[in-house]
Amino acid sequence: PARAGVRGLLGRSLARPAATLVLVEHRVDKAVSLVDRVVVYGAMDLDGTFSPDTVTFEGTGQQIQGGLDYQHIVVHDTVAFAGDADVSGNVLVNDFGLLDIGGHTVSIAGGLHTDEVGKLKMQHAEGVLRIAGAALFEGGETNGLLTAGTIEAAGDFIQRRGSRGCCTGYPRS
Repeated sequence: PARAGVRGLLGRSLARPAATLVLVEHRVDKAVSLVDRVVVYGAMDLDGTFSPDTVTFEGTGQQIQGGLDYQHIVVHDTVAFAGDADVSGNVLVNDFGLLDIGGHTVSIAGGLHTDEVGKLKMQHAEGVLRIAGAALFEGGETNGLLTAGTIEAAGDFIQRRGSRGCCTGYPRS
């Protein structure tokens, strides 16, 4: 039922780009490019054009599909990259979000910001996070979450107490 609704929406021509598309446990093989915001609550399995302005991950245990055109990513829950990815804008991890880089290479052309109790997780030696802009860590406690991998921040690297937590455990070398 949810799949039919998504396919029905994608099968029509969207009249205006200021739209939100909500995806719940589905497979999409049409273009997703005429929407400003995509909210993902379930598994991603997308083919074809995918270039919304912002993709928001709301569900627990989600995977960010590699190889898609991400402009901005917002993480509100537990999310892991399932492949190498490029983000042409910014990444925000907030609320109770946890972003796991895994053993992948993730390149962010803008900045990375953890806020409230949002956290970053890197526990694989082969994991690389490249941030062209600022890396601003104001999120939750990260002890035990940053044990391996590499963070390359070309802009400012700022670590300070989050609005609902403390951010410690970002070793620098």
